[in-house]
Amino acid sequence: MGLAEEIIKQLQSLEGKKIIESFLSEEVRKNEKAKDMVSNLDYINWMKKFSSQYPTTIYNDEIWFSGITKVSEQDKEKIRQLSYFYRGIKNWASQNLIYPEEIYENAHFGYYYNIQLNGEGFQVGILHGQGSICYYEKVAVVNKENFIDFQDILIDKHIDRLDEYNNYIDLLYAFIHTLYNCGISLQDIAVVAQDTIVSFNGQEKCASIPLIPEVDTSLNSLRNLILSGYHNGVPVRAIFNVICNAVEKLQVNEECKFEEQSRSI
Repeated sequence: MGLAEEIIKQLQSLEGKKIIESFLSEEVRKNEKAKDMVSNLDYINWMKKFSSQYPTTIYNDEIWFSGITKVSEQDKEKIRQLSYFYRGIKNWASQNLIYPEEIYENAHFGYYYNIQLNGEGFQVGILHGQGSICYYEKVAVVNKENFIDFQDILIDKHIDRLDEYNNYIDLLYAFIHTLYNCGISLQDIAVVAQDTIVSFNGQEKCASIPLIPEVDTSLNSLRNLILSGYHNGVPVRAIFNVICNAVEKLQVNEECKFEEQSRSI
């Protein structure tokens, strides 16, 4: 029996099912706690106050605690809760098709979001190395368009026409899968899509597409590419249509023809 089969067998056992149920229950608990953390101003107000006392990057790490004197136990507990605050931001952002920025720091890599409330900005992120730690730091709000307005998270606001966006993305996914199954390389599809977005968006640089063989991963990269255009003010329908028109040129036979009517929502 191979390793994969052995793992599946273990997960299907009574003990395995208990482990899965425990994990899912813990995830629900964490998400509920995260939702609560971003549903009021208590935590971000504490962040403002604590940053005025310690104008540096704050890490929810015990080693970081040990390097700072006169931090109360109450403040330490708040810092430990930073992972929930980050999760709350991440969950809301994901629902609204807002993706984090990447960060590389020494031997760590991670992701962060810029949030602002009444013109006061914070970078809130997570770093992965041997373990994972969350951090936040105060940052200047030079351009509010580059920040998530925390008020939007508070009221659980959703971006306009989210359902329409997802419908177009699903259609584009289906179209690209058709081309891929007809023998057209993902590299060719990626290059055409990226060139189209860059030219249509009038910018020198958009989200990049790693040219890798895994179809699902590359499709996620295409989604991010389209998002880069969308968040720069290009209508989703326009992005969808220009990509479809460009990618259709790669077709190799009539069986791969994309039905025009399938573009209608």
